[in-house]
Amino acid sequence: MNYTFRRKLLAASLMAVSSGVMIPAFAQTDAGMMALEEIVVTARRRDETLQDVPLTVNAVTAEAINDLNIRKVEDLQSVVAGLTVQEDSIAANASVRGVRFDTFASGNNPTVEFYLNDAPTSSLSAMQAMFDVGQVEVLRGPQGTLRGRASPSGSITITTQKPVLDEFGGYVDATLTDISSRNTRAAVNVPIIENMLAVRVAGFWEENNQNDVTSIYTGDGSDYNGSGYRISVGYEPIDTLAINVFYQMVEPDRSTYFPVESAKLANSSLPASDILIEDDDRYSVQDIPENTAQDLERVGLDIAWEVAGQQLNYVGSYTEENVSRKTPVDYTNAIDATYGSSVPPFAKASAWQGMVQDLKTNQNSESHEFRIQSVEPLFDGLMDYVVGTMLAKNDPDNKVVNKTPLALFAKTGVPSFPYFGPVAYSVTGTDISTGADGSEEQSFFGNLTFHITDDTELSGGVRRIDFEQDRALIVGGTKLIGTGNVFGAAGDDGQDDWEKTIYSFSLKHNFNEDLMGYFSYGSSWRPGNAVVGDFSIIRSDLQKSFTDVPPEESDSYELGLRSTMLDDTLRLNASVFFQEFENYPYRVGGDGIYYNKYDAVRNSSGQVTGVSTTVDQFNFVGAVPVDVYGTELEAFYQATDSWDLGALFSYAKGEIQDGVVPCNDYLPHDGVPDVGKVPSVADIRAAVGSDNLASCLSSDRANFAPLWTTTLTSEYSFVVADMDAYVRGMWTIYGDSDNDPVNTLDDVDSYNTLNLYSGVRDPDGAWEAMLYAKNILDTEEVLSRNADPGNVSYTGLAGTPPTFADTGAVNELGGQAISDYRQISLTAPREFGINVRYNF
Repeated sequence: MNYTFRRKLLAASLMAVSSGVMIPAFAQTDAGMMALEEIVVTARRRDETLQDVPLTVNAVTAEAINDLNIRKVEDLQSVVAGLTVQEDSIAANASVRGVRFDTFASGNNPTVEFYLNDAPTSSLSAMQAMFDVGQVEVLRGPQGTLRGRASPSGSITITTQKPVLDEFGGYVDATLTDISSRNTRAAVNVPIIENMLAVRVAGFWEENNQNDVTSIYTGDGSDYNGSGYRISVGYEPIDTLAINVFYQMVEPDRSTYFPVESAKLANSSLPASDILIEDDDRYSVQDIPENTAQDLERVGLDIAWEVAGQQLNYVGSYTEENVSRKTPVDYTNAIDATYGSSVPPFAKASAWQGMVQDLKTNQNSESHEFRIQSVEPLFDGLMDYVVGTMLAKNDPDNKVVNKTPLALFAKTGVPSFPYFGPVAYSVTGTDISTGADGSEEQSFFGNLTFHITDDTELSGGVRRIDFEQDRALIVGGTKLIGTGNVFGAAGDDGQDDWEKTIYSFSLKHNFNEDLMGYFSYGSSWRPGNAVVGDFSIIRSDLQKSFTDVPPEESDSYELGLRSTMLDDTLRLNASVFFQEFENYPYRVGGDGIYYNKYDAVRNSSGQVTGVSTTVDQFNFVGAVPVDVYGTELEAFYQATDSWDLGALFSYAKGEIQDGVVPCNDYLPHDGVPDVGKVPSVADIRAAVGSDNLASCLSSDRANFAPLWTTTLTSEYSFVVADMDAYVRGMWTIYGDSDNDPVNTLDDVDSYNTLNLYSGVRDPDGAWEAMLYAKNILDTEEVLSRNADPGNVSYTGLAGTPPTFADTGAVNELGGQAISDYRQISLTAPREFGINVRYNF
């Protein structure tokens, strides 16, 4: 650790936030002195204050969600340092503590597990609009011996507001911004039988422009239209029995244009584009967007019944996710840029981009957890316990049509298009389906906590996991995965059955009433996954090792301190951790790895007459060893009755330990990944023979998130004309980030975003009006940049133009058309908005 880093670490530790509550409140003690308000969490399946929990927990309360105008789960990454969250219409993901959750690599087994009202939920369902939420808890480190499913890096629990049995009430909350975003959230709570039965109905409606990206061809912009509602019923027929049930439907629709920039800006050796596009233009070269429609439906039930001093609990859920997505085959202007003016107008970009890849996915999942736990410590306060069992089932059914342009070329190499029909191309479509019988996980778990003395606590847990899954992959009628697949006895039969036991241990000691220290250990396990995306009908053993990923195991160690000072007006907390992974599924970034793909050639009768070979790209996955280490620092200071200050600091670095990963190593084949080079079929064969793709040893980072993040917050309140007024700010600073190690163009320098809020509210809480500015400094940072200009694969007939990436063989006429632009991603644009809220 160098001197500069130590200075930054010390400075951050002296300035940092309350345990996760970004805008925490303070309370008056009986003696009339101000003190920090205690935040209650359920990280260990019972109500505890944050300062008493021997692990790192960040809690974002309903008050903080409203104060910071958090409208979606993705907004949490500005509030909780070290957490990255990325929404996606199919593959939403998150990362914390140095490793990321990649849906395509890990399937439904994330590094960060998601929960809605204590029941497991998919990342897709979790990362939607936030409405009528009571609290979000981000738990860091391995989870599983107490909570739901095993997850190596942590969990995110979203708890919605429950019905209030004895009070009618509700609210209407509306936000309007300068960038065409509109959001309305509302809820009403109605007691049916006072103190026994109540119903709560909540909902939202939102329109926004998804980061303000516009098509340079049509002038249309990205667009999000979403709505949803939740009906919750609370029933407590007796004092010892509580039943809560809810039904939720969320229906978001997205039209997405992906931003690009001219490739020559990052590589001066490339030709100039016809239209110069810079990163801050926020332009796309699509003429049609990616369109996605989602129907996300969920039912949840939880029951808590106290019997003879013990509590019996049931938590269950059923979720159905239906997604339909149409993605342009060429969203990079590749065809237009390649052909230029020699192509008839109707055959330019719009004709080629009119092709879409159709994807439909339906996923049904359910979970059931039964547990028994002590209400009060047993044996004269000596021991607490939790024991239980969980069953989780998942049944996915995915269908996609993988389309490839079929171009007609003259043998002279000059594009030749027949003038019939509205477009000058045809399309070969390959039907692809995945699914089979899905997966089933059964587990038994238990945890004992011994109160050795009033100040010392020892806790240990165990979970026994039995996981089974049945997988299938069928491409164009040919089964590649599953029983009876094309590879015979040497193939993947799609049947997996694993058993594993994981453990946890913690030792906590209160040195005095204001200082607590702890040590914790946790192991974790995730089942293997068959990575879908390589549709070649001929695969080498090396190729299969990068798609059939074995189970992952990890061990984590954490040491922490929690302290309260200055009459409970200052809290300083710190933790350090180390985690070791085996078989971590590392998915290569960027556009993926070039490999030789084999497809069946069929005659007009559908009979297979041969095999064609083309160069394709896919983000293969390597199972690698990874070491992660880092620190997290928290604090909050209530300077006066009206002024608070705080911050949260997180540093985490995950490194691959000489792992074998797929790589582009063809030109030349020397153990060093290629940069900016597109190989032909012959190049790949010359380099790796029948392996079909190359591999390299890697010691790179396992995560593309910034190494460190700091979030600083402050609020000052005062009185104006008998109204409560306030100003608050949130400044989030992101450290340097080395993204894809073989992509020299996507590294991100340190940057920051500043949000400011100001408003007035009724002293009795009846209403509030707030003006805010997010990213007020208008920080525009490129967060990722593809290594190569965009391209689109095609299959040619009669010849291939020399300007294309020629595959080099007469019977292998496929290739890639290269665009003048490369895809990027950007920070969210500056946003000015007004928020009004009325409580009744």
